[in-house]
Amino acid sequence: MLPPYNTLANILLALPRRIGENVDGPLYVNNRCIDCTTCHNFAPETFTRNINAGYHYVHTQPNVHDEQEVENARSALLACPVGAIQIDHTMVDDDNEEYESLEEKLVPTSEEFPRKLETYVLLPEGLNDKVWFVGFHNENSFGATPYIVQGKDVRNGVAVTVMVDTPRYCKGAIRSIESICGESGPDFHFITHVDDSAGHLEWRENYPNMKRIFHSGDLGEHNWIGDHSLEQVEILLDNQGDAQDIELRAWTLDGKPIDEHEFRDHNFAILHTPGHSPGSISLLFENSILFTGDTLAFSSRENGMSGFPRYGHDLKLQSLTLKALSDLSWKVVAPGHGKYKSFVNKSEEQKRAEIEFAIKGLFKR
Repeated sequence: MLPPYNTLANILLALPRRIGENVDGPLYVNNRCIDCTTCHNFAPETFTRNINAGYHYVHTQPNVHDEQEVENARSALLACPVGAIQIDHTMVDDDNEEYESLEEKLVPTSEEFPRKLETYVLLPEGLNDKVWFVGFHNENSFGATPYIVQGKDVRNGVAVTVMVDTPRYCKGAIRSIESICGESGPDFHFITHVDDSAGHLEWRENYPNMKRIFHSGDLGEHNWIGDHSLEQVEILLDNQGDAQDIELRAWTLDGKPIDEHEFRDHNFAILHTPGHSPGSISLLFENSILFTGDTLAFSSRENGMSGFPRYGHDLKLQSLTLKALSDLSWKVVAPGHGKYKSFVNKSEEQKRAEIEFAIKGLFKR
């Protein structure tokens, strides 16, 4: 028996629908899109953003003869946290061989992730094989980008693998991670702030030897997701002293304080970077790549560096954080939201100017 008409109509209206701005072709974005920019980050030649309406769509179908374009599109499809990128199989017919070929090539394989960060952004010399995108972004973290970083502990020369932020817990993400660090999983799970922590407990249960790193500033009243298991992470950082004192505090991966004059000598240094949230932390890798969470990124909306003031907790404090970060000699920003940015071929003055743009943007009205 069919449901009543009004119920059936509501069901049909609730089904995901192809956004009208998608160009003709088998690849499209539907109206489940949450405007997280994941697809554009992986395949800007295929996806673009309607800034005013708040969604992405396919502006150009991937070139069926360009394997890199097709691979990028497949990566975007797999990474999309809400499954808003789809392949329309009904467009394939005997009269359009190119659509048929593209449709076949767009079906994801198990090879899309992990993807090297160097595929998309210029890295300092010597770091090309050390940072990867995990893929499989998490809807509950609004599509924040998860990374895998592999380096060495300068104290003993032992290899260390860090998962930065939290991918969707699924077989594909497990396969992606273990292709880098094996079945034992990462040594550490670095959680930049509470917004990007969803699913951390599932990963800890899957990799019981992995140590989670989190800052206590995002507990209590600032733990807006109400996940009290964050209070039990293996390495819970805490500041002693005035939270408004923006002298950068730093720790090793195992939570031991590092003197402000020495942390640049560590392959991994945790920095307390409050503002977006009280407990926001960033990971400085080999004094070159800065994993910033939501503290700093390139914004397509602003066409420049941004601290995302619409979502900030304490913008004045964040401006002090950004000023302190501008005095460090890192070369690449790898954020949770927004787009990565390389300053490898830019001067320190140019980098400071772009961060000053982000600081000013915090106070625009």
